[in-house]
Amino acid sequence: MKRFVWDMERLFKGLIAPKTLSMASLLQLYLTTFERPLDVADYGVCTLDDLLEALPRETFVVSLVQPYLILYSKVVQPPYPETLLDFSLTCYRLQCSTKAF
Repeated sequence: MKRFVWDMERLFKGLIAPKTLSMASLLQLYLTTFERPLDVADYGVCTLDDLLEALPRETFVVSLVQPYLILYSKVVQPPYPETLLDFSLTCYRLQCSTKAF
C-alpha cells in the first residue's frame, strides 16, 4: 500500500498535476505518468475502493460528488515562494559584490 501512496504523491507533485482530480482524470494521468493503466491487482487489492481507503487522510481527501469521485491533495507547497526568491537574489547580490573587491 505504501507504493500506491507514493505513486499518488508523485502524480500530484508532477508539473501537470492539479490539486483536484476526477477519477477519469486520475486514470488518464496515471497512464501518462507511469505508461501503464492503473491495475489495482498491482497493489495487492481487489477493488479501487480498497486502494482509495489506503490513502492517508492527512494527505488526501476522497469525495463523492455525484456522479464523480474526486480526489483532493492536501500536500502544501512551500509557504512563501517570494521570500525564497528574495533570499536567493540577496545571496546573488552579495556574491557579486564580493567578487568586485
